[in-house]
Amino acid sequence: MLDRKILILIGGLPGSGKSYLASALATELNAIHLSSDRIRQDIGKLGAYEKEDKDLVYTKLKEEVIKYTGRTNIIIVDTTFSKQQLRDEVIDIANTQKFEWFFILTTASDSVIQKRTSKKREDSEADYDVYKKIKSEYDLVTVEHLVLNTDDTLTAELINKALVYCNLI
Repeated sequence: MLDRKILILIGGLPGSGKSYLASALATELNAIHLSSDRIRQDIGKLGAYEKEDKDLVYTKLKEEVIKYTGRTNIIIVDTTFSKQQLRDEVIDIANTQKFEWFFILTTASDSVIQKRTSKKREDSEADYDVYKKIKSEYDLVTVEHLVLNTDDTLTAELINKALVYCNLI
């Protein structure tokens, strides 16, 4: 289907719809979907958010990105990307592996996020307090990126906007 090698970084605050978008986009593109939440669960670090725990999750995530750059042409990485350093490290992997990269930032209103994070979610254990903490510490996104607000936008419309941004349609 595609001769290009593409790494799509999907970041955003807890409850902003990043995992939902990443999953839908991965299905649409038949892409590998790497999620920090899934990795956290796989390595037994649910509920563990100390710096060393987060570092371990992100190290594993970067290892998975490197592993899959040798196996597939489209990879979607789904995590908050709240820190510029992690964004830079994943972008460096993309550049080193000769993958084009695209950054998509999902957003939603506080009221929508509060509603989403009040419910048990399969893909995340972050609640509204975690959202507020990460929001207060989120590094400004300085790389070129697409902002997608997921408040009430249809999934098909979000996917279409992402595909256009990544020059896939």
